[in-house]
Order: sequence, then structure tokens, then C-alpha cells
Amino acid sequence: MRPLDPNDLEDYRGYVLGIPFNALDSLYSFRSKGGRLLGMDQFKKITGLEDSTCQRLTPFFRFPKYNAPDAPSGKTFSRDLNTATADQLQSIRGIGPVLSKRIVRFREALGGFRIASQIEDVYGLSPETARRVITAFPLRSIPSLERIDLNRASAEELSRILYLNHKMARDIVDFRNRIGAYVHLDQLNHVESLPADKIDRIALYLRL
Repeated sequence: MRPLDPNDLEDYRGYVLGIPFNALDSLYSFRSKGGRLLGMDQFKKITGLEDSTCQRLTPFFRFPKYNAPDAPSGKTFSRDLNTATADQLQSIRGIGPVLSKRIVRFREALGGFRIASQIEDVYGLSPETARRVITAFPLRSIPSLERIDLNRASAEELSRILYLNHKMARDIVDFRNRIGAYVHLDQLNHVESLPADKIDRIALYLRL
């Protein structure tokens, strides 16, 4: 078996390596809270395994050299853009209490980020800071979403999409009434009131 990152260890490989199920459960619990294993001493402490067992496992593990950008030493994170808390986001240089809460509120309004670049749409967040956030908190979980049917939705239903105001929603429906049913989402580019740089975002919440 090639050396593996214990942060990605799952049941099957754990059993192959002879790791007891209770030790694996402790490891999973630690990871579910945002914990990140950085060395064998930490692995031993989390799992409660004996020294001899850890020594036997050492050749099979390859721990990452990871430090979240601008993060206080020793602090662990839920390294997921859709679960990071406001306090965790403040570990990023350029983000204080106001911006961190604004990011969380924006995420909640969206129902969760669908693509990582949506964080660039948070008001007041610079592109450089947005890149630092994405690096420290990759998008690992995408919440389920019931997309709105573009060819059946009313203007009121469409206006519930965060990227659309009432005028944009009405224009989408008016365009549909003039040309007939939308055949592909790219046709939204012909709706003049829609901002061209946000059409890819809007399309995330629509279906045909």
C-alpha cells in the first residue's frame, strides 16, 4: 500500500491497516469538527492507539504540510467554504467581524455556495482576499437544491434568486413570452437587463 494521507482514511483502508473501529470513530469525529491531522503524535492522541501500533503504521502514512493562510498556529478549521464559521473566516488576512458575518449571511441567503467563485460576489470583499478564503476553505460540500424551471416559473418565483431583482425576473418572463420556451440557458444573454458577468451565477439556480 502506498503511503496515504490519514485525513482521507476511510473504513476499508483502516481495516486493512488493522486500525480498531473505535480508533477510526475517534478519528472521524475529530475530522467532522474540522480537525486536520498534521503528524503522528497528533494521530496517536486522537485515536488513543499504543506506541507500537503507531510505529507500525508510520510507513503507511504521509501527513500533509498544511497551514491555513494567516491562521493562528495550532488552530484547526472546518476546511469547507459552506461550513466555515464567521470566527474561522476571521483567520484570513483582510477579513474582520463585519466581512466574516457578511460572508455567512450571503451564504445563507444563497442556500449555500454552489461554486467557490460565488464568494467574490460578497460586497466589500477584494479579489485578493476572496482568493485567500478559497485557498484556506475549499468548497467541499454542495447542498442539494431544487432548481427553478425557467420555462414555467413566474416572475415572482424567479425574483427569489438572489442575483435577480423584480425587473430582471419580469424581463426573463417577457422574453420567454416573445420567443417561446427557452431551449438553452445561454439565451439569457439576450435579456438586456441581466448583467453579463452574473448569467453563469443565475444559471446555477435554473433548469429547463
